[in-house]
Amino acid sequence: MTSSPAISARARKLYRSSQGPLIAFGVALVVSTLALIIGGYNPGAAYSAMIQKLGSVESLAIVINKAVPLFFSAMAVSIGFRMGVFNIGVEGQYLFGAAMGGVVGAAIHLPGPLHVLIIMITAMTVSMGWALIPAWLNVQRKVNIVISTIMLNAIAISVIASLSKTNMFITTAFRQTRNLPESGRFPNLNTPLGWIGIHLPVGTQLLGFTVVAIAVGIVYHKVLTRTRFGFDVKATGINPVAARFAGINPKKMIYIGMAISGALAGLVGMATLMEEQYNYKVGEFPPGWGFAGIAVALLARDKVPAMAIAAIMFGVLDRASLGLSNEDVPKELAVIMQGLIILSVVVVYEVIRRKSQARAVREAAELLMATSSGAMA
Repeated sequence: MTSSPAISARARKLYRSSQGPLIAFGVALVVSTLALIIGGYNPGAAYSAMIQKLGSVESLAIVINKAVPLFFSAMAVSIGFRMGVFNIGVEGQYLFGAAMGGVVGAAIHLPGPLHVLIIMITAMTVSMGWALIPAWLNVQRKVNIVISTIMLNAIAISVIASLSKTNMFITTAFRQTRNLPESGRFPNLNTPLGWIGIHLPVGTQLLGFTVVAIAVGIVYHKVLTRTRFGFDVKATGINPVAARFAGINPKKMIYIGMAISGALAGLVGMATLMEEQYNYKVGEFPPGWGFAGIAVALLARDKVPAMAIAAIMFGVLDRASLGLSNEDVPKELAVIMQGLIILSVVVVYEVIRRKSQARAVREAAELLMATSSGAMA
């Protein structure tokens, strides 16, 4: 029984899309194994300890919790990638948004859902405004967005540090915002999980913001792949000159793209602010998610489902690294594996791209020769 052409085409597409990550993971695994052997460690025992650390419902919840901010960060970065714009400023944008969300959230008292919504809108608006600064500099003054966003990361951190010394924050040595009232806190998923018989250990929670991440991911995917706006974004990234002739305003698209990127960046720190810490404390609010999001987006090639998987994979490696201490293996092995996977993906995809181009050229030449032979006959 033969398969239909449509199924065969989907199978080929699935194979091509999974080929790069699978090869990259294999390369990273081989190199990591060699590193362990050179360091005098037992690779089998190390990998076994990592896998055992993941074998619980608690670990699954922690992995998902770590993946949520990375997923938002990757989406914030990826819309810039699609437009040919490298927004490396997600780090400063989400930190500034979270800080202002904490300030506003602690200063107001509203009914629960409305209070939570105001905090989210505040963070997204502040992050969006911060992202529009490099967009304006690029459009009006031709300033490179990579350079301006890097500088604005440092400026955002400095501004937050300055504000922490005012009465907007608790004016003590702790330099933190006041705690959010109960109405400003986002509910976790522990109770719904209990309804279906899944009970997490005391002190462990599954972030309720996971639902928000899924919803935003679905909308984001549909907008970029099923709408005219998504086509405009892609066209602007492929060829701004051709996009202009097609009636697309590349300058306007930069403003819109950076605004969306900043708004998504504003969601990166919301789970931590509203479900875990309930305040923004200078020096203790989790840093690094903006830069990690770049790695997730690169690994996923800007595809939303792949970004979710890549974010979970980073969470898996981060959680599994805790098991390495049982074998006296440095937990930095997990960081090495993350770096190797990203590097391998970049190299493998470039090799695959060049082979695809060479195959396309060869097929075009064969077609041309066959057409010429037919015409001469």
